Amino acid sequence: QDTFVFNLGDDNDIIYEYEVSLSNRALLQFGAGITPIGVTATQVGEDLVLTVSASDSVRVKDWFNSANYRLGQIQFDGLPAQDATTFVATLLNPPD
Repeated sequence: QDTFVFNLGDDNDIIYEYEVSLSNRALLQFGAGITPIGVTATQVGEDLVLTVSASDSVRVKDWFNSANYRLGQIQFDGLPAQDATTFVATLLNPPD
């Protein structure tokens, strides 16, 4: 399993991820100062863009193209890892 680490000040990163086996998808680990409530998600074409500040974001190429391009888990500093697809779905479709 690949692990991508993103910290405040990392600017705008792009993740190119493809896994044949959905059980081996990567982990995106956010560093100190990045919290779940501070992240917004947008769809840009087939890509997912997770914005954490005015100048910091992570773009996951082809997220909306196929599950094979998606991350498996997202983890915030000091919190357990969570399912990435579920987290993103909550950001894109917040509960009423």
